[in-house]
Order: sequence, then structure tokens, then C-alpha cells
Amino acid sequence: MHFFPAGVPSAMPGRVHAALAAAEEVWLEHKMDPTVLRLAPGDPPPSSILPVDLWAALEENMPAGFKLDEFQPWALGLVFGAARLHRQEGVEALLLRGLGNRPLQYLETHVDLSEGLKAVPMADLVASLYRAVEQCAQAQQMFERQYEAWAGGDPERMFDVLRDSPIGSISSIWTAVFEARNRRWAERIRREIIPSGRRALLVVGALHLAGPGNLLASLRTHGLETVQLA
Repeated sequence: MHFFPAGVPSAMPGRVHAALAAAEEVWLEHKMDPTVLRLAPGDPPPSSILPVDLWAALEENMPAGFKLDEFQPWALGLVFGAARLHRQEGVEALLLRGLGNRPLQYLETHVDLSEGLKAVPMADLVASLYRAVEQCAQAQQMFERQYEAWAGGDPERMFDVLRDSPIGSISSIWTAVFEARNRRWAERIRREIIPSGRRALLVVGALHLAGPGNLLASLRTHGLETVQLA
């Protein structure tokens, strides 16, 4: 998981430590540039695009002083969800501290992610934000249930938790955030990482391993075998 709920033990399961110990190189999803989430000069602010009642509800449910109007419309779902959770650093931060001299590489650029999200129809973005507002009261509990499923090595249970969430219930958003990226990553793994012969640890969000078009299924379409470790 990219983040853990606040207050849980800040430690990774033994299977993650074992994978890092065996790895010759580590791959993360991308090196995120936070500025890509923000409006560029001349971009219309989202408050001028979204329905008035939706914008009011978003602002009402954000922490005091947080300026949603500085972000790209496609980024609002990510920002709105993350800003309201009680959380602490997750797998990437812990892994990087134990990286040593292993090479660190990335499966994509932040532009790859942003371009996919920009392609989501505005009507779907609006629908996802309405749903996010409706689920505000349950967001922290859902986050903690996701963590429990992850700690138990059960990504399918993570997907079940999010099946009715904004990201899990709107197909164009699921495709942009997960399916399309999984296909690109699987192709890169087949074309570049496997032939290198190096033992690589690929660190991706657990939801990339579950649900429609998951990364494991995409790898199997290339004839690669996948095995879950205990």
C-alpha cells in the first residue's frame, strides 16, 4: 500500500522484506511530480467547471485552509480522498530506506498517469466526486479495511472493499487508473525486465493485483507464470 492508516505498526510483512533481500533492482510505479496535479497558468479552476452543489460539498468536507481550486479537475478525486484520511507513510517509503545500492527504476512517468486520467469523461469525474462526498463518513473505515486485507495478502478482498467506491464502480476511472496502466506495465516487464535476467522487485499498489484487468492477468496473457508467495 502507498500509505498505511495512522497508528498501525510501521512495518512491512516478512514476505516484503524477503523480496527486497533477494532483489538486484527495484521498480516503483513512477516518480511523482506533485506539480502535475496542479493547474497550469491559464487553466480554468475546477470551481468554474463543476456543478455548484458538488463544489460546495467538496469544500465543506475538506480540511480547513485546503485549496482544492488549485488542482486539475482530473486530480480532485485523488486529492479529496487522500487529504481526509488519517494516514502514515507506506511501503515505498519503508522500502527506499532499505534500498541500499540497488538500482531504482520506474515503470512509467507521471505524465503517463496524468494523460490517462485526463481522458476520463467529465461526466464520469463528476459522478465519482458525488460518490466520494456520499462516502465521506465511511472513507477512513474503508481505508483501514483495505490495510487489513493487504496485510493478510488478500488483494481480492481489497477490491471487494472498494467495489462500490468512486474508483471501483466507474469503469472509465478504473480503466485509467488500473487496467490501461497494467497492460503497459506487463508489456514493459515482458519486453525489458524479464530479458534482463536480473532479479527485480516491482512495487505497485495492491489494487493493481486484483479486479478487472489486473496486472497478474495481463502478465499471464504474455505467457508469464505468476505465483503468490506466503
